[in-house]
Amino acid sequence: MAAFRRAIALNAVLRLRPRSSIACPRPLSTTVSHCGAYVSLRSRRQYASLSQHESTLDSAALRSSQPLPDVAQPQTLTEKIVQRYATDLPPGKKVKAGDYITLRPARCMTHDNSSAVASKFMQIGASKIHDNKQVIMGTMNLG
Repeated sequence: MAAFRRAIALNAVLRLRPRSSIACPRPLSTTVSHCGAYVSLRSRRQYASLSQHESTLDSAALRSSQPLPDVAQPQTLTEKIVQRYATDLPPGKKVKAGDYITLRPARCMTHDNSSAVASKFMQIGASKIHDNKQVIMGTMNLG
């Protein structure tokens, strides 16, 4: 228990000292293992992550009454594909996650659920497929 208390006290003392000082007054020719304290040439540790430092606004920007410019978020691959096949979008509208859109895909494929898709097609009152090259229905041959 005494060793544990000594370690805590040593840690507290070392935290209060500047990190660039050498705590051992022995000549440099002696080995480091004989030295009772550690030497660190690094500056004091900042209590924030690097991303917090980089995203912190300067005081001029905080005092400014003008709103900050919007930063354009790049689209994901899925959003780009959906953007390409979306219909009735206003000019300049970028599709993002959570948007409700109407699609007109080049192909619509089913395999295991073909009968469920066909029954839903009939339930909604559809009577005709406008582009029969757009629909691909596959069947599985398990036998």
